[in-house]
Amino acid sequence: MRFFHIQAAIVLLLVAATAAEPVVAVEKKETAKPRMTFGAEGEAKFAEFLKKLREAKQKIWVAGVKTEVETMAKATGLDGEAVKALEAAGQKVIESCMDGWVEKIDGLFRRETNQDPEQVLEMLDQLLPMVDNYATQDFVADFVAPLNRPSWREAVQVTLNTDQNEVWAKVQDERQKSFEKEVGEFLKPQIESTREAKKTEILARIASLKLVVELSKEALDKLEALAKTMADDAAETWRKRTEKILQSMGADQRRQILKAGRFYFGTNEEDLAGQKNAWKEAVAKIISPEELKLWQTGEEEQTLRRTRILGAMTVALLDEKLALNAAQRERLQPILERAVQNQPAMFPQTGSEVYFNFSVPMFFAAAASASPEEIKPLLDERQWVHWQEGAEVRRAVVRRAKPVEKPKQPSRPVELEDAENAISEFLHARTATQRKLLLAGVLTQVEDAARVTGLTPDAVSRLQTAARGAVEEVLETWRMSIDQTIHSQLVEVTGQNVVQRLAAIPDYSFQNGNRGEVPRKAMWVNAIKRELSDAQQTAWQKEIGERMRFKEKAICSIILTEFDRKNQLSPQQWEKLEPMVGALVKDYSEDIAGMFSSSDSTPWYLQSYMMFIPFAGIPEADLKAILGKEQWDRWAQSNDFSNSTNYFQNVQQNHKQRVKALEK
Repeated sequence: MRFFHIQAAIVLLLVAATAAEPVVAVEKKETAKPRMTFGAEGEAKFAEFLKKLREAKQKIWVAGVKTEVETMAKATGLDGEAVKALEAAGQKVIESCMDGWVEKIDGLFRRETNQDPEQVLEMLDQLLPMVDNYATQDFVADFVAPLNRPSWREAVQVTLNTDQNEVWAKVQDERQKSFEKEVGEFLKPQIESTREAKKTEILARIASLKLVVELSKEALDKLEALAKTMADDAAETWRKRTEKILQSMGADQRRQILKAGRFYFGTNEEDLAGQKNAWKEAVAKIISPEELKLWQTGEEEQTLRRTRILGAMTVALLDEKLALNAAQRERLQPILERAVQNQPAMFPQTGSEVYFNFSVPMFFAAAASASPEEIKPLLDERQWVHWQEGAEVRRAVVRRAKPVEKPKQPSRPVELEDAENAISEFLHARTATQRKLLLAGVLTQVEDAARVTGLTPDAVSRLQTAARGAVEEVLETWRMSIDQTIHSQLVEVTGQNVVQRLAAIPDYSFQNGNRGEVPRKAMWVNAIKRELSDAQQTAWQKEIGERMRFKEKAICSIILTEFDRKNQLSPQQWEKLEPMVGALVKDYSEDIAGMFSSSDSTPWYLQSYMMFIPFAGIPEADLKAILGKEQWDRWAQSNDFSNSTNYFQNVQQNHKQRVKALEK
């Protein structure tokens, strides 16, 4: 299943992206972060989104001014002329705000959307029909709303007489006191949670520092005091920013949030950068220059190691589409390491307690940024075709996620037969998509076998025919399963609502867990035995084995690099953990993948709530012997630990059943 639906993701994007006063000022660097662009189609759609968002926001602000003036008139006895004058003044203030507000949204979206341009199109396709809803979300905390502008306050003061100004001042004072009381109680638990989370994060940094620097008791005491001070500062910054956001909301929206008892607002990029700089500056005053150098070197090595691993994972994901050989993988990796360095989304600045998910489009976007002049000479003709086709395949997948348009009114009475016909056409289209996906995988294997063993064109043709037959066998079972699944989700469907009901079915309902069944079909297995000699089969299996070992190592490494981000590891700890995690990935990867219904773009080892499952397979005594006490405590008290432990019990059971079935 997709862990974050795209609509929820974009809400979190706008919330987490909100700018605010950083804990300490961040010095501007001469080399600014490149402005994110979305391609011609994406830019046009984004411009459309901003235009509609602007119009929707302006309507909301105009309504807000009208409500405020009505409240003011009721409290102070304003006459009709004064009301008109204030509404006109409010309109002018709103017009003066609009460009700045849209600019803020533009900047936030571009800064935080470090994704494949096709994913941006998918987001915008889903955002556009909901633009009115998003316009109500006042998450731009460093933007002064119209009713809080000095020009509005001046207009009020000039329009009201002395007595009316006194009355209105009392109304506002009472309103503020009521707000502070209500919101103060509401935010208290979250403020404390923010404080504890920040303190835990900084204590983790201290533990990481201890891995490379032998701290004196005096230095350690100072650092622990620093953790408390920075946690208090972070909580206070969060409180002020969140109160500002809640206060800028409409009364109805705020009332709904307070009633629900939940309000998530994350730490933004500026805050994180400021806090990180504050930490570095404070540490530099506590430890010696020599110790500081050791610490900085350790951080640089951690970043370089992550870069190498991300490059290797990019190669592994491309290998599934291109069937590379060992020499190609070796030559591609340094190119792709340079490419991932320009993908800031892969190097999150969020705290170690914050969940972070990779996505395949992140890696493909990195690969796409590499120079074609560097890539093309490394691939053969068919591989280069697949490389170029990659963008088109992703574009087709994205287009499936477009929002549903309102069905046209039928020209004749709708019958139940129309619903069944619509379902039949829908399943036919989905089957065609599934056929294409399954066939692409097995035909790549044919190309790989031909490349490794030098098969004749006739042998290749016969293998391709067998591949298509094996795919149809798998599809027959898949069609029956999907037919039952879809009909179970369409209870009481009618001809009028069938289109919308079908489009609302999530993509994970059409999981591709059956992709591994194709190579096991007798038609395919027998064709391989018939067309390849024993020597050719041995050579091909050797190539497949090398590819699998490369992938398993990449999976192991990316799991370790995320564990390292949360619980920084020393080189010695990494060296001890790598073979343990690697062995568990080798043995249980298929079982973990089989437990979860995942979309094509989200394998288990790229998702934070699944990727640490192999750690649950390491005996506790062994893991404790490798990790320091603080590292172990932090791991054992984390959600990652509890999730992984619970999942691994089922993984073990599935593994035993799978092995037993293979032995028969």
